[in-house]
Amino acid sequence: MKVHRFVERIFEPRPKPVDEKVTYEEAALQSKYLGSIPFDYWSPFGFSGGYTHCPGGLTSGQSIYRDTPVYEPDGKPRVDVVTRNIHANAFSVPLFGALGAVGGGGLGYGLGLLLSHLVGLPAGLTAGVSAGVGALGGGLGLAGYAAGDRVRLEWREVPIREKELEGYWESVTPHYEQRCHTTTDSDGKSKTECHTVQNGWNHTFSPDVRYWQVGSYDGPQVVHYQDSSGEWKPTAQVKEETDKPRDP
Repeated sequence: MKVHRFVERIFEPRPKPVDEKVTYEEAALQSKYLGSIPFDYWSPFGFSGGYTHCPGGLTSGQSIYRDTPVYEPDGKPRVDVVTRNIHANAFSVPLFGALGAVGGGGLGYGLGLLLSHLVGLPAGLTAGVSAGVGALGGGLGLAGYAAGDRVRLEWREVPIREKELEGYWESVTPHYEQRCHTTTDSDGKSKTECHTVQNGWNHTFSPDVRYWQVGSYDGPQVVHYQDSSGEWKPTAQVKEETDKPRDP
């Protein structure tokens, strides 16, 4: 019964997409210069990196910008009336099935190689069978997940955030390059050999941007629902916040 319902869900007509024109008040934002951090560079020396606390950043280097609120004369964040066309579809069954098959096949292949090593079976046969089983299971699993997906529009509170540059991190990693040389034997035949060597260190820098809330507004959010055992569990599609909240 469960298998029959699973197959029905995969091949049933796709749910209605979100296609709405909405008007609402949205925060007015501007790209603001927060400061600078050092440029990335190569060095023959591999001294350790780490964190540098530097409020406001440096006076020169990589310029760091973030979207920050525009304020009214009374100090409150400005909101503007906007009209947007919002379109969103439920998850694609073929796409999710293909992704599941690729991921499951790769995992199955790796487990097959491990199994052949442990029990002494032929590596090609064991890995191939495991990859096929993994691809089938992964493909059906994600296809079934996508088949149960539903989508709709909800109104949710969206925070308005101010931001500042608090400092930066330095990461130090080995730098590698490929070196090749060509030799010619007595018959005039040339042979090129290449090898990889470490040649110094890469120093890369990333900003530490902190934020705090200065207001909010009600905005539209596309929400996906997964039907599981008769229960609907909402998951909103929102922009991931890569910066960190400022300590109170």
